[in-house]
Amino acid sequence: DNFSDIFKILKKNERKHQITSILTADHGFNTKTTNYFDIESLVKNIDSSLRVVNEARFAALYYMATPTADQLLTSSAQLLKMNNIEIVAYKAGNRVRILTKNKEYYFDELAQSNCLIEFINISFNGSAAVCTNQLSPAVNNEIYPFFIENLASYFHLSKSPDILVIPAANTIFSRHGLGFHGGPTEEETIVPLLMRNAKLQNSEQIMPSWQLLNFVN
Repeated sequence: DNFSDIFKILKKNERKHQITSILTADHGFNTKTTNYFDIESLVKNIDSSLRVVNEARFAALYYMATPTADQLLTSSAQLLKMNNIEIVAYKAGNRVRILTKNKEYYFDELAQSNCLIEFINISFNGSAAVCTNQLSPAVNNEIYPFFIENLASYFHLSKSPDILVIPAANTIFSRHGLGFHGGPTEEETIVPLLMRNAKLQNSEQIMPSWQLLNFVN
């Protein structure tokens, strides 16, 4: 009913002004998240020098001092041994390694080249360099939707973590209930978009929320 009232007001005022309305969300939910895993205790047992930033559907780990590549690999391998942890990723130099139970991936962050400033120039698994907004669907949707593009942006940040830990799709690192964002599953990544008096240039393409809202600036 509240949305109905809002749209009635918008429609009424369209007689006097041109109004564009957009309704979306910053994240979705994985309603099957039923298992809790104590990431803090696990990390403490693996390496007491690691600090945990618990985001419920993922955890960012930071060393007190700059870690070596061997430290990163050893800790990541120990984390991945746990059944409720699905993915561990870390950055050593310009290379981001992505470890899963059955497979490993990597991509190298390269000089920006001709990429726009908001995108990252990477080489995935030794392939030719490409800007993250031009990744093929097969690469970008490896493991989860838009996972490689999002991971590249995340590790490109100046204060990115030393290690990123992602639990299984039905697992959460917090006891405070369901609905926390931060997970990579389709339900958590892709959200509805309702628009009035506006059109996307390409209705077949899923547009990131930050790109959609560029018009606000």
